[in-house]
Amino acid sequence: MGKLSLSERTDKVKRVSDRVADLNRRANEGDAAALESIREMVQSAPSLMKVIDLAAVARGQLVKKAVGDDVTACESLLHFLEVMRAELAGPNPVALERLLADRIVSAWLYLHYLEAMAVPAELKGMRVASHCQKQIDRAQGRYLAAIRSLASVRKLAGLCLQVNIADRQVNFAGNAVD
Repeated sequence: MGKLSLSERTDKVKRVSDRVADLNRRANEGDAAALESIREMVQSAPSLMKVIDLAAVARGQLVKKAVGDDVTACESLLHFLEVMRAELAGPNPVALERLLADRIVSAWLYLHYLEAMAVPAELKGMRVASHCQKQIDRAQGRYLAAIRSLASVRKLAGLCLQVNIADRQVNFAGNAVD
């Protein structure tokens, strides 16, 4: 089965969201069966966790805000971000690498969104332009911090350890275990 289009993904998210909202409402009203259904759903369907991935939701909303109703631009940017995330995470990422790759992609998107918005802001006056520049500076800092964090995790994962006990030397080297 191929990739779903934006409208198909939106419909799927809406159906799952409606189901979860109904179960949530019933569980909040004290329905033990609904609560058990929610627990089973979360534990047995890893794809549900992807549907409720707040980082992906935030990126999707920012993409929509950046490109408006242009479906081609939206799909292209979402694909670009997914390729970037996969490249940053690497072939066999540990959980921390996946989280940091997500953070880098989100920070990149937000930084570039702010930079695109800075030009119209400059036309509104110096105070607005100054505020926008401060936002860009903070976003740049978060972006670079995420990159440094991923680099640090990878550097630490490749550390070697040498232990000397009496006349015996033991070397340990290798990758972190997930």
